[in-house]
Amino acid sequence: MDIILATGTIQYDSQDRRPGMGYMIAVDPSWLNLGAVRDDLHRGTIATADRDLTFSELESLRLQGVLGADWESAAISPVCSLNDVRWAVLRGISDVPHQPGPEDAARQIADYTQNTPVIMERLLKLLPAILETTL
Repeated sequence: MDIILATGTIQYDSQDRRPGMGYMIAVDPSWLNLGAVRDDLHRGTIATADRDLTFSELESLRLQGVLGADWESAAISPVCSLNDVRWAVLRGISDVPHQPGPEDAARQIADYTQNTPVIMERLLKLLPAILETTL
């Protein structure tokens, strides 16, 4: 249920060989009004793949300092960076794998279903304050 403001993104299931697009793409959140945020935002790396995070991948990503994983962030960041578009990633953690196997995958789906509305409500309350002076 933590909210993460990405300081960087990585794509952990592929390799980008375009010039200037390394493994990690740094985020510049200086354009955001983060002083207005009352909730605690965890700051760190978001990892992306085109599949759900598995238990076996979790420890490796944690050792690299990754705080969360999704399907989108590392795909959006190079497009914005290449086109000089300001961008930021704010993610809520709805579910985390605890063990390998289908039982845990089913639990994750249930956690996602239950936690996503709560996270989205928190994010929707944060956005106006963060974007207030930037638009």
